[in-house]
Amino acid sequence: MRAPMSARALALAFLLVIAGAVPARAGDHPQVWKPGSDADPDWSEDKKHADEDGPDYRYAPHQNGLWIGSKSGETFAASAYLFLAGWKKRSHFGFKEHGGRSGEVAFGKDLGAPSLVPIPGLSMQLDLSRAGFLGGDVSGFSQYGMSGRVEQQKSTNGLTLQPGDLVHSYCSFLFGRVFYGYELRYRLHLPHDVSSDFPIELAGALTYGATIVDVDVRLRRVTPNPSPQAGGHILTWYLSPGLRVSIDFLDMFGIGVDYGIPGVISPTLERVTLTDRVRVFGGAHFGWFEATVGWRLVAMHVNGGGRGLDTRFTGIDFSLGVRF
Repeated sequence: MRAPMSARALALAFLLVIAGAVPARAGDHPQVWKPGSDADPDWSEDKKHADEDGPDYRYAPHQNGLWIGSKSGETFAASAYLFLAGWKKRSHFGFKEHGGRSGEVAFGKDLGAPSLVPIPGLSMQLDLSRAGFLGGDVSGFSQYGMSGRVEQQKSTNGLTLQPGDLVHSYCSFLFGRVFYGYELRYRLHLPHDVSSDFPIELAGALTYGATIVDVDVRLRRVTPNPSPQAGGHILTWYLSPGLRVSIDFLDMFGIGVDYGIPGVISPTLERVTLTDRVRVFGGAHFGWFEATVGWRLVAMHVNGGGRGLDTRFTGIDFSLGVRF
């Protein structure tokens, strides 16, 4: 005979009560954390991996700490920028000449080069955690159809230009740089009010890199006596150290300086004897995106192998990029 329905129901209810009273074994169910509960979430495994690379904002957003190598939590950054460069009017060049300013052709005063040139560029950085970081930068421009009148006697490639000569010319500049760096970064929190604080990060990095410079200049006299094309090509490279210092605050805004330290090693025949590289910048980032504005100086002096160059660019730059 089958048991009545009420008896089966009572038996099932009794079994469920007994099963619920038996404590679950550890690991039978995922740990669930609710705000306000006494039990903290168990991030131990994630923390263990995060501590290998330094403190991580995800687990310790209010923790003070020191990072070494490169910034914790970031892997790659890339940006495109536009350098609105004021070109020093007396910047000059020479081929098969003595390298003095008085006898070499000036880009602005003699060839009619513009005083302001837009120079686009790209920069990238790969963070290697405690191993430091690698970076690169490339920029350049070309100027065609320049026309100018020579103010005083100049010469290049054996061509002598007299005051009043009309000269047509064009030129191109290309700069490339790769570097390695190592950074120290300290994060601290200033008290703000009862419920929040004011995070600040102080960072300093030493870099060492190689820079390539490629310059091509062509010109010819149009009047009074047309001449064959003159000019030439400069391709050189050099090694130099650098220093980068920055301050970030509120995990959103930042200011900094990137400075090329004097101490150039130029093993090529066309030796780079002097360089200046300075960038002062400020910016903000939102999520993966970052925007900066800054002031930049790029200058150099090349001499040797019958080639000479003395040029200087200063101005404002703007950049947009991603960082993750």
